[in-house]
Amino acid sequence: MSRIQNWDLGYQTTAVKAKLDARRPGMETILTTVYADQEAIEGLVRGTLSGITGATAPTAISAPFYQAAAKQMAKVTNHWAGGGIVDAEMAAIITKWSGRGLSSVVLTQIAYEVFHWTPPAP
Repeated sequence: MSRIQNWDLGYQTTAVKAKLDARRPGMETILTTVYADQEAIEGLVRGTLSGITGATAPTAISAPFYQAAAKQMAKVTNHWAGGGIVDAEMAAIITKWSGRGLSSVVLTQIAYEVFHWTPPAP
């Protein structure tokens, strides 16, 4: 099929609907899995944050930012199998979010407790 024919077919509503209907079961499965994983990670991060006391205890205002950092950590740990790349990426995430005002101690604790990542020895 030529590009022009493909372009013309792409804008036929019946063809678009047929393509989406064919992909819908797989899309629902993927989204259900993604949301379940995300919800599990958010719960683990909430548990970690609630267990922190003292000077490094996060406030209610900063909690969503720790969640955002944890989502980036999850993306790294899901994308890479481990090793030096994960160490470098996790350190970069901790440095980035520390620069935005979050505690690097808390971020490291989240990385350790939720994602089982230990910082490499210097």
